[in-house]
Amino acid sequence: CFFFVVFIKMSSSQSPPLLEYIEVKATSSPPTGTVVFLHGWPDSPEMWRPQLDFFKEKGYRAFAIALPNYNGRCEYKWGLDFPEVADSIVATIKHFMGDGNAEGKKVFLVGHDWGAIFAYLVEKRVPELIEKMVTVDVGGRVNMKEISSSGKAAILFYQFYLVGTFISGNLFPFIGKPIADFFTQLLVKYYAHAPNYIDGHGAHIGYPYYYSWKQRLFGGDGGLAALKRYSPQVPALYIYGRKKPFNFHSSGWVKEMETREDCSVIPFNSNHWVQIQCPDEFNDAVLQFIEEEQQ
Repeated sequence: CFFFVVFIKMSSSQSPPLLEYIEVKATSSPPTGTVVFLHGWPDSPEMWRPQLDFFKEKGYRAFAIALPNYNGRCEYKWGLDFPEVADSIVATIKHFMGDGNAEGKKVFLVGHDWGAIFAYLVEKRVPELIEKMVTVDVGGRVNMKEISSSGKAAILFYQFYLVGTFISGNLFPFIGKPIADFFTQLLVKYYAHAPNYIDGHGAHIGYPYYYSWKQRLFGGDGGLAALKRYSPQVPALYIYGRKKPFNFHSSGWVKEMETREDCSVIPFNSNHWVQIQCPDEFNDAVLQFIEEEQQ
């Protein structure tokens, strides 16, 4: 009954605001194009610094958007549900591309981890805003039947762990929040081995897991509901690392990306953070994809 009460809590009714972002100006004028980067858990926009610098030198204008609560502050106690985050990302892109995107300019969208999920949601909502899309290590479809029993156990462990710290930190803010932050940091450092974690990130950044499981357990239009049977409407490149205990994509997703003329797949000999472990190869692959002419 306790968890039922917690999980049915409605998300904020306020309109999602513009999100913070890092911007780098192109070395050429006018710029060749605009590349937008979306990070995931437990990272920050600074994770994309090597990519920002690379595309700047290639003549591109580049932005790395901070997800809500991922800017070193807890602005939303209960975070934002997936549709609200997607709305904020769309509004932010339109903001720095020109109010209302009146000129019909498009961007190249790159997302990693939860950033990949939000990229899919944005692309599904406003494909006219996206020229091409690159997603990293989380596919548009996942088949749990293809994941081993140990992999399923690992997924359930860390995701419910993060849901638990997120909820306890919100219900008992004065006592529970510091403890929840501490246990979140333990998971980040010693289980996920995340390379781009910042001190201001605590239990409050776990809201994607909260809303994901809320939708899975109780239904509704939030969480991952909008990505059921998802298929990209724009040319897409999917990149993933091989050196992981399990993959966050289905074989069907990879097959679709491999067989579509406007899509492709590139596996790397890396862990989950491909763009950090193999930055040069990653940058070259993304640049080649966004600059190649589609048949």
